[in-house]
This record gives sequence, structure tokens and C-alpha cells, in this order.
Amino acid sequence: MTSGVVSAETKKSATPSVTFAELVDFPLKAGVGEAEGKLVGAFPARLAALNGQTVEITGYMLPVAMEHGTSREFLLMRNQNSCCYGAAPQPNEYLVVRTSERGVPVVMDQPVAFRGTFKISPVIAQGLILQVFTLEDAAPSRL
Repeated sequence: MTSGVVSAETKKSATPSVTFAELVDFPLKAGVGEAEGKLVGAFPARLAALNGQTVEITGYMLPVAMEHGTSREFLLMRNQNSCCYGAAPQPNEYLVVRTSERGVPVVMDQPVAFRGTFKISPVIAQGLILQVFTLEDAAPSRL
């Protein structure tokens, strides 16, 4: 018989992880005509099931805005290829991450892990996919 008490370590390990391999494992295509503003095709079942759930993901931080060495909104990217001289990442190769009002320390050039609410929230303008995923109320799980 269990006591019903869940330790912090058990709770932490119960958080599902999402990988960038999963995020990029389906073709992205914007609809045209009446379907404009929507993605064509379905997301993989596992990603769809995690929509709105707390997940953990590891990637590279690219701050959108910084204040006193911290950032409240940044991109968490699959790799560092787009930094400085590389090609722009595809919309499913990054998440827009939003944290608490205090923000988190900016860590560049090394992988960092964040936990937050995963949302499939495509942003499409004039037939171009600008963004697909967000991580809301995020906090570092490993910096």
C-alpha cells in the first residue's frame, strides 16, 4: 500500500521529455485558400497528446530581449547553426519560451533544459509559417 505522497524527485522524473527530433519529424506546410492560416496535415500523436502538458526540452538559448543578464522571452533552438552566420531555422526547429516576470539567466553556446507548458500554437501570416511551438511558464530544469 502506498502513502499517496509523491517525492519531488519522482515528480521531476515523471515529466515527459520532448526532443527536437520529434518536433522536426513531420513536414510543415501552410494551407492555401480557405485553409490559409492553418497547417496542413496532423501533428504526430505523441506531440498532439502533449499539447497543454508540462514537458522538458533541451536546446540552445537565443534571447529575444535581455535585461540585466536575464531574459523573459527567448527562442530555444535545435542547434546553434543559425547563430551569427548560419541559415535561419525552420519553424519547427525552435520554441518560443516565456518565463516568469523575473526571467532566467542567459546561457549561450551550451545546451540548457527547460520545463514548462508545451503548446502547439502555429502563427501563420500570408501563407508563411512563422512559429509552431511555445513553452509557457517555463523554468530552467538544468542550466
